[in-house]
Order: sequence, then C-alpha cells, then structure tokens
Amino acid sequence: MKARTQAIFLVIVIAFSGCGDDQVENPTTGPIVVDPAGPGAAGAESNSESSGLPQIALEELDQAQERYDEQMVTSFGVGERGWQTYKASKSGYLTRFTFYGCAHSKNKIYGESMSGVIRQISTNKVLGTWTLTRDDVVTQLLTHGLRPTDYDWIDVRISDDQRIPQVAGETYSIQTTTISQNRNWFGSFRFANGDRYPDGAWWHAMKPPAREADLVFRTYVGKTNAQVTAERALRHEELKERQRQREEQQVDNTPKPIIPPGEFVPLPPADPVPLPAPVPQPEQVSPVPVKRTVEQNATKKPLLPFLRPQN
Repeated sequence: MKARTQAIFLVIVIAFSGCGDDQVENPTTGPIVVDPAGPGAAGAESNSESSGLPQIALEELDQAQERYDEQMVTSFGVGERGWQTYKASKSGYLTRFTFYGCAHSKNKIYGESMSGVIRQISTNKVLGTWTLTRDDVVTQLLTHGLRPTDYDWIDVRISDDQRIPQVAGETYSIQTTTISQNRNWFGSFRFANGDRYPDGAWWHAMKPPAREADLVFRTYVGKTNAQVTAERALRHEELKERQRQREEQQVDNTPKPIIPPGEFVPLPPADPVPLPAPVPQPEQVSPVPVKRTVEQNATKKPLLPFLRPQN
C-alpha cells in the first residue's frame, strides 16, 4: 500500500513538473556576483590572453525580466520577428545572456540552430555575434536533471574571441539573423504580455497586432581587473563624500552658544530712553505784607471816662 501511494505521488509530481508559474523565481533585487568559471573556462582564459583581448576577471548580472504569463510560449523568428531590446545599467563586456525555455519539437517548422547579433540601437552598429542550437538546449536541461520539455534557464555564451562592449545607459538588441534549414522559427521560450520591462521590448510589440510584451531573459556583464579596481575606488570616494556631508549637516544642526567660550562679544549700545517732559510748575508769588489799620470812626467822639458818683 505504501509503495502504491509513493508511485501515485511520483506520477503527480511528473505531471505538474512542466507547469510554469507567473514568476521564474524570486525577483532579482540587486547585482549578483556570479562565478565566471564554466565549461572550458581555463581554455577560454588562455585564448583571451594569447589574443590580446581584455581578460574578464568578474561577471555580474545586469538586466533581468523574470516574470511571465502562464501558458505563454514564443519562438525566435528572423530579423523583425526575432529580437529583444534591453538597456544596460553596467559598463563592461557582454559575456552571456539567458532565456527561460525548453527544447522545441522536431518538425518542419523549427530549425536545429539559430544565429544572431548584438546591435547597439543608437548607432545601429553590430557589436558581436552569437549562436544557439537545439542540442545545446537539451544538453543544458539534462545537466540540470531536467527533460528536454522542461523549462529552465538556457545560456547563450559569447565566444571568447569576442569582446562586446556594454555602456551603462545604452540600449542594445539581441536579434536573430539566420535559422538553420531555412526554417521560420527556433525554440520555445516564456514571455510576458504587458510592459513588464520598461527599458526594452519583445518583437511582438512592433508587429500587428501590436501588443506590449517582454521575453523572460537575463544579461551578464564581465569586467576586467582595471574596471573592478576603478569602480571600487569610485565607490570609496562616494562613501567618503557622503560621510563628509553627514558630518557637516550634524555640525550645522548643533545649537550654537550666544557667546562662544573664551570670546568676548561686546553688546550693542542700548537706545537712550527718553525722559518725560517736565510738568510746568505755577509761579510762586512772594506774599505782600498786610498793613494792619486801626478802625477809626470820624463821626463819634471819644468816650469820656466813666465816673461813678461818690456817696
């Protein structure tokens, strides 16, 4: 009974293993430093040194569009029916780009390989070439323990005899130029409807019926030792400048004393307070002496002394 339950569970897992989600994996939130070593890395390093090309010391993830719509699958055509544009945010050399897809069916519609170019949009200049075969897709999926019909990241590596420059702020195009056997299509890749990647577009956006769409893809940029050293020095100077600005801001926000210690600051003279106007005093008049007069009666005669009769 237990073996039967495990068998049923295994069948369910296999049945749903090919179903996609609306997101490849957790969205990339920042630059990811990856190991540039891969199959044939030692030989590639010796070839770059012998050819005099700049030697790649570090590889970083640059652009990424990792969301897609369930059951939405597309293929590369040739020319106007097979391109995805992107805007670089790092300067260096394009080392590889990846699609999220699986091996297409073998029939008269699909070719066994496709080749293309990397084109700079502002100048329309071809900067380098690339190639992807169906056998490459199958081999990569098997290496990951997957079947040819399972979806996963498919690497398209730039050959080591090329250095495709990438300049931050410039827009580039991954464009197919030929498909083997004169077929019309190659590959089976996930994409998303709508403007999921504002800095570029999938070719569906330009062909009728025109609709906003973006391929699921990533781009990687390699840097030389000189570039890595210069960027580290620049980041160091930027950190020092930000620290200096923070310190100046802290000093400006510190309350200043009215009179700094050890320094005499004379106070400005005070404005004189106006005195009130004097109140006028009344004039003092010296008293005039009053002359006392004896009352006189001109009509009366002076009384004679009174004499009492004597007995």
